[in-house]
Amino acid sequence: MTLLGVLGILLGLLAWPYAVIDRTRARAVVFALAFLAHALSAIVFWLYTQTNASDASLYYMDPYNMMENGFGLSTQFVVWIVQIIKGVVGGTYLDYFLLFQAVGFFGLAILMRIMEEIFLEMDTPQPRLSYALLFLPGLHFWTSAIGKDAPLFTAICLAIWASMQLSRRFIPLGIAIAIMILVRPYIALVAMVALAVMFIGNKRIHVALRLVLGAVAIVGAVLAATTVQSAFNIDVTNADSVSEFLARREALIENVDASGNTAVNAALPLRILSLLFRPLFFDAQGWFAYIASLESVVALVAVGYLLLHLRSSIRLSRAAPFLRFGMTLTIGVTFLLGLTYFNVGLGLRQRTMIMPGLLVLVIALRAVRAVHLETHVVQAARVVGTVGRPRIEPRPAE
Repeated sequence: MTLLGVLGILLGLLAWPYAVIDRTRARAVVFALAFLAHALSAIVFWLYTQTNASDASLYYMDPYNMMENGFGLSTQFVVWIVQIIKGVVGGTYLDYFLLFQAVGFFGLAILMRIMEEIFLEMDTPQPRLSYALLFLPGLHFWTSAIGKDAPLFTAICLAIWASMQLSRRFIPLGIAIAIMILVRPYIALVAMVALAVMFIGNKRIHVALRLVLGAVAIVGAVLAATTVQSAFNIDVTNADSVSEFLARREALIENVDASGNTAVNAALPLRILSLLFRPLFFDAQGWFAYIASLESVVALVAVGYLLLHLRSSIRLSRAAPFLRFGMTLTIGVTFLLGLTYFNVGLGLRQRTMIMPGLLVLVIALRAVRAVHLETHVVQAARVVGTVGRPRIEPRPAE
């Protein structure tokens, strides 16, 4: 490790001011433990790549000389940026893992802040158990390596956070969309559509302003669609072009080794279920899969919780524009990733992009239900006379 790796560690620590509002000792401990887990995940991933194939080596080694193609989007962009830094300051393979883990850790820090802001907005204490969600294995492992996952995860978290107070955070939202365009253009397209849904459905905004903001979001979606077209040679406004693109994807997928965990021939709903909930212990193979199964259980519980309170979830998304944005973004991303999903290994990486929105929806619903429960308890207590009346002191012994 060189100074570049040390810089990566320091950059991760700089996320502290963005992670919390109320800087308590408990939150400092959670932040420190989360950072330690993330940095260790980067080292574990680096060790894993010493004996296993990984896309990380593609970005660092550039065996296909992609750098010669210059600036581009998606994989080409990550190769380009890594090779630019490598050419200027050098650095070891491990250094770039530590550098990218700092990028991914900012996403976790922003997710931590979103949780705090939700409970502050609802004026209810944040349960300490909610911090456990920041330690899901996949959120640390996949966002700690060289690649597209770290910046995309952070961009999704940043977009959700910005949507909470968009009038004051439109610059962070713009940064988030720009990152999405650079690393995953079609995710940017979904985000712009979600933004349009958020604006158009916000009844608190004047109709004229809603139309203007909706138009801006739609223009952004068109620009993102243009980017998708140039990056992947697909016209999202043309059904034949989309069908041709999906056919190409299917042809590519079918060339993958069809062993054990593949889902090539499954229907789309089954692909989505597999994306969200596999592996799940009974189909796990190896210790890595058993650890991943823990996250599958969390995803299963989260989706089940939202479905169990589906009516409340829908009402909440209608009442809170940022949740409408998060829900639309999460559903759209899940659908698109389901189209390109073909095995559990890829699904574990892809699910990392779904989890922020899913967790935020669960946390928000939990906060609202906690407030309602507290209100009902107080009202019931007043009925039976335990609240709102002078306390009766015990009679002193004679």
